[in-house]
Amino acid sequence: TMEARGRDIWGRRDEFFYLAKYPLRAAATVSVEVEGMDNTDPWAKAGVMIRENMTPYSKYAGVFVTPTNGVTFQWRDTTNGETQGRTKPSDNIGPLRAPIYVRIERRSTNEFVATYSRSGTTWYDVNEPTSAPAKPVIQMGTVEDPCIYMGVGLSSHNADVTCTANFDALALSVIPPTWVNGNIGTNSAEQLYVAIEDTLGGISVVEHPDPEAAIQTDWQEWNIELSDFGGVNMDSVKKVYLGLGDRAAPVAGGSGAIYIDDLKACPPRCVPLLAQPVGDIALPYDCIVNEKDLMVLGADWLLMDELITTQSPSDSNLIARYTFDADYTDSVGGFDLDPNGTVEIVTDAVRGNVLNLTGIGYLHSDHNAVDLGIDGNKPRTFTCWVYTRQFGEGGIYELGQHVDSQDWSLRTYASTDDLWRAQHYGYPTYDFDFSYPSVNVWVQFTHVYDGSEIKVYADGRLMGSLNVNLNTASSPKNLHIGMWNNSLYVGMVDDLRIYDYGLSQAEAAYLASEGAGTLHIPIASDADLYQNELPGSQWINFKDYSVITGNWLNEVLWPTP
Repeated sequence: TMEARGRDIWGRRDEFFYLAKYPLRAAATVSVEVEGMDNTDPWAKAGVMIRENMTPYSKYAGVFVTPTNGVTFQWRDTTNGETQGRTKPSDNIGPLRAPIYVRIERRSTNEFVATYSRSGTTWYDVNEPTSAPAKPVIQMGTVEDPCIYMGVGLSSHNADVTCTANFDALALSVIPPTWVNGNIGTNSAEQLYVAIEDTLGGISVVEHPDPEAAIQTDWQEWNIELSDFGGVNMDSVKKVYLGLGDRAAPVAGGSGAIYIDDLKACPPRCVPLLAQPVGDIALPYDCIVNEKDLMVLGADWLLMDELITTQSPSDSNLIARYTFDADYTDSVGGFDLDPNGTVEIVTDAVRGNVLNLTGIGYLHSDHNAVDLGIDGNKPRTFTCWVYTRQFGEGGIYELGQHVDSQDWSLRTYASTDDLWRAQHYGYPTYDFDFSYPSVNVWVQFTHVYDGSEIKVYADGRLMGSLNVNLNTASSPKNLHIGMWNNSLYVGMVDDLRIYDYGLSQAEAAYLASEGAGTLHIPIASDADLYQNELPGSQWINFKDYSVITGNWLNEVLWPTP
């Protein structure tokens, strides 16, 4: 079993974990069975590799299996050069995914050959007829250092998420003597610390409160109170050290890189995460309650929460339902779906079995709007749970024709995270846009048309509405799931339902709360400062105003004297 993070094995720079044998100087073959792997990303990679060295920019050739995109053969034939490759998503048996064997061979001519096998006995070439060479020639090693590595690699394709993969039947045709392993292009998970030494040699060490700070992939501000450095003379500082691991017992072998900027000592200052006063609500936070915060309160004056008593939708008006528990069948009306490209049912930790769409496939139906009974101006509702990994133009579903008023779709929009379009073709007359936090989280959407008005609810909250007369066409678009106008959706979909009437907000709330009697929608404003009101009776009013006036001109700097 191996665990790894890393953005990818691709481009000019790789990030992955590598377990390899070294030194290798001859022609050789390495193969392994990938028994299974986490679906941290459709392009997460687990497989075998022969690599010139352990740097991120090294030459290499490898063959990997992915969770949903098949088997990929790829190589970098120049140091710091671009990666080349080809991918085989399926063969005549079906999709290529774990459990599967992968093998990379280095020949004496410096040619590399990638193969895969379902059984470990009969092997098939990964090569597809492309313009790339069938057997890339890569000169690895130099006269001064002829040694290279071969072994098993894993990348999560998601720098912040760990991917776990299980391997078996590792076979090396030539067995070098030494095992080596390490994070290539990513940091080892070691403790980060700062130490101060005074002129008398006294040293004090402060460790970062997050033991995984060294593997975070974004900039972090680390504020250390100088009083935390005990046992040293702060009036006579000689050196400042930044280090990793246990300073008292250092161990060699870590890997990675850390960037440091703007190291300074300063008097108490505004650090909102550590010393923000109640009532400091205007962005950017300045650690003082003043007229800027009062303006935010005024802009959101009399906003209120919602406590919705839910209502179960009418099962007798349910046209189709796709639970994606095992396949793509309709459990209600017989409007079954068929895959086009690579789609699959995967198990999600939150929702169980769901439809997984990776941007290279979708589901289509032989049935159009007339068959479903929702053509023209007829009322309808589409509801589903979605987990969106990527925004672009891809739709959750589409139906009808790309002519004003004749389309019916809900889709991601303009490659802008969290931006959606209720698409009926013809903005702004027939379409409207809205924003809702949707990246890598489950969201329940309810898309309603009652015959005269369109509404969209996200997790029971109304996102927008439009008074319009639709005329949804019967052709040329039959029902598609995971596509709009040939743009494919990237994410997961679950429990997609189609009704032949417009659901109310109470019914949308029932679906969003998964059958709870009530759904509370809090006030979406930082100006909701007074927290002692009951759900359903929460307002931005004089109680919140009193919180601001009670803290007027209160300034809290860090560290507190």
